[in-house]
Parts: sequence; C-alpha cells; structure tokens
Amino acid sequence: MNATSQMRSLGYRDAQVTARGADSGIDVRATGAVAQVKWRTAQAGRPDLQRLFGARGMRLDLQMLFFAASGYSAHAVDYADAHDIALFTYLPNGTITPINIVAKHIAGARDREQTPRQRPATSAELPELTEERLAKLIAKNRNKAHKRGQIAQRRSGASNGHVPVASAALHQQRSRASRSKAVFADTRHSMHATAAANQAIGATGGTPRQPPARGHVGHLVLAVLNAVLASMLVVLGAIGNSIGFAFALVFAVCGCWQYREYLNS
Repeated sequence: MNATSQMRSLGYRDAQVTARGADSGIDVRATGAVAQVKWRTAQAGRPDLQRLFGARGMRLDLQMLFFAASGYSAHAVDYADAHDIALFTYLPNGTITPINIVAKHIAGARDREQTPRQRPATSAELPELTEERLAKLIAKNRNKAHKRGQIAQRRSGASNGHVPVASAALHQQRSRASRSKAVFADTRHSMHATAAANQAIGATGGTPRQPPARGHVGHLVLAVLNAVLASMLVVLGAIGNSIGFAFALVFAVCGCWQYREYLNS
C-alpha cells in the first residue's frame, strides 16, 4: 500500500514519507497530520497507537492516522477513540476501510469532495416555455392565490367573531340533531316507564289496586252525626228551648248535604 497516496486522497496533499526507521512511530508526515503503517499479520495493539501518540509530541494540531493490514484489538480501538486517532485497515490492492468514528469522518469528507456537484441547467437545456405552458402556469398560480385568499378571509372572519355561512349551517344541523336526540331520549324513557308499569300490573294479576274510598265512609258518618244532633235539638226545643229548633234545622241541613255527598261519591 502506498500510504502517501492514501493520505493525499484523504485531503493531505503534501504527505511525504519520513526518513525515520520503521519503528519510530511516524511513517508519513503532512502539514496537518502524521500517520503510521503496520504491515505485519498480527493485529495492531494499544502499544502501537501509544508510540504514534508519543511521536506526535506537543503538536496537538496534527491529526493522527494509523493504517494496519490485520485490524486492531478492542483495547486499541478504545484508545484510538479516546485520543482522536483515525484507524484504517487496508488491502494489498491499496483499498482502505475506516474503522472508528474519527476515520469515518475523514473518509466521509473525502467522499463529499470527490462527489461531482450538479451544475445548474443552462437556458438551452431548459424546456421550451411555450405560450400554452405559460398560460397553464399563470392559471395554476392564480388558483393558488385565490385559495390562499379564501383561507385568509375565513381566518379573519373567525377572529372578528363572524361565523362563516358554512359554519352557521353546520351549527344549525348540529342543534337540530341534538334536539331530535333529546326528544328520542324522552320518548324512549316514557316507553320504558309504561312497559315497567304494565309489567307491574301483569305481576299482580289484574288491574292496579285502588286505595280504599275513605271519603265515602266519612260523608256517611257525618250525615249520621248531624241527624243525631238534629234529633236531640228537636227534643230540647220541644221541652221549651226555642234556640234548639234553630240548631236542629242547621244540623239537619248539614246532615242532608253530607248524605248527598255520600251518594254522589
């Protein structure tokens, strides 16, 4: 793998191979980054990344990149995430694959730069704007403006306290429906009450029991008492008391009236 060309493809245009040994910790250096490449078949471990971190020194502005042929251990990935080291694996044909979030971010930036931007269409490529097409566009925009005006008018009418005609008609329909529902509920309640009364009558085995006619007996008793008092006063009047005749007449009249009420009831 040519690490220099891969570094340049990632955006570091001035990447150059360093003159240090293979184990110095840095194999490729650029203006904004340093990188190390491991060709061995074993996985790269945490000590390998620590050597790259130490070789960078106090240059905190340099981005650290690591390329390994056989992947990384779990501790190495954790260390790289904690210290902002981009991890890549590579194949013999030079294809690299980002492993952690830092590497994916760098590779994503490269892909965005390499993606060709869509240029705006020229006047020659635009569809021909004929009179018919222009008329359709004008009519379409006019309809949209008319609908927006209707919506704004409804909203302004509702905010000023005016109810639209459609809303008023809907309100009347709902009022009639609620009244009809109330009448139906009353009718159903009356039907249930009538059915319950008929059930009660059927359970008793005949017509409903009527209360005793106490008023009839009372009229008869009063008529008898008036007759007795009238007789006693007649006797007293015969002895010599003239007032007894008058009271006897009053009680006799009252007795006759009570007896008539008894007969009528």
